[in-house]
Amino acid sequence: MLRSSEKSRPPTIKRTLEVSGFDARLRVRSGVVILEREGKEVAKVAAIDIGVLVVDTPNAQFTTASLVEIVEHGGLVILCGADHVPSLYVLPVWGNTLQGERKQQQLALPKRARNRVWQRLVQAKIRNQAQVAPVEEVREALLQVAERVKPGDPDNMEARAARIYWSKWLDGQPFERDRYGPPPNLFLNYGYIILRGVLARAVCAAGLDPAFGVHHVGGRSGFPLADDLMEPFRGWVDRAALELHRMGAQELNKETKARLLQVLYEPAWFDSYHSTVAVAAERLVGSFVRVLTGDEKEITVPRMPTAEEVWNHAEKGSASQGEDGTSTSLE
Repeated sequence: MLRSSEKSRPPTIKRTLEVSGFDARLRVRSGVVILEREGKEVAKVAAIDIGVLVVDTPNAQFTTASLVEIVEHGGLVILCGADHVPSLYVLPVWGNTLQGERKQQQLALPKRARNRVWQRLVQAKIRNQAQVAPVEEVREALLQVAERVKPGDPDNMEARAARIYWSKWLDGQPFERDRYGPPPNLFLNYGYIILRGVLARAVCAAGLDPAFGVHHVGGRSGFPLADDLMEPFRGWVDRAALELHRMGAQELNKETKARLLQVLYEPAWFDSYHSTVAVAAERLVGSFVRVLTGDEKEITVPRMPTAEEVWNHAEKGSASQGEDGTSTSLE
């Protein structure tokens, strides 16, 4: 059971830092992570303020203490490969004090409940992608498909929706989603991996085992549960990737990566909360935990607000309930 304080504690996403273009060295002193370039300090950030650290430089050096400090304060460290795409996460091996109980609850989740969770996740994914689809007929078709998703999605409506969605995703033109395909595939790859890391971090912090998925199974992935829970958030990355395509962007660089990282701070409605994608990700994990404990019958899923809703919310002068963050690129 979650304590009342755990239920009401607002999750937070702090700063996202990206280090690229120079061979950095990170160390920590008194809880402050210090970034050095050629032996000189170029930035200082309190470890507790780091939500995500992306390192995209081949010869970066870290003290063990700096990585431990970031992770122990709830941060996620992502290391990129030579292709500039994230290839490694640094995550905690511990969760919270209920870790053992959480894993038992994951394994004991009845198939009927598991299927219902997957139904809700798939429906949210399709409905949110409908908000992104640039063609009206595609939006309407996706919303109709979402209504037909059954528990466990035995009819694979998720795949049917994907065919409809990508068929006219490029402003009415067909698009082949291929991990190794031409742009804007690389933007989708980068954004999805960032999302996956944020969900993996939240899963571990909640004491859940990321290897025990709702729908996805192991294979090459060590984070099936994160793969499941990130599904509703794909639309936000899709929208950013489509924007970059319209601008003529062809490669991952400082500007395109900054746009994709900014996805974490875009508005995402979660139940009665107006928050950000990263905060909604933490709330989604919390809702899944409450399904496991029996405190909730249905998992609560994030919703992509319409442009009008975002505008009206901003007009009222309403901040995202103190849930904000900044993205900083250091080159």
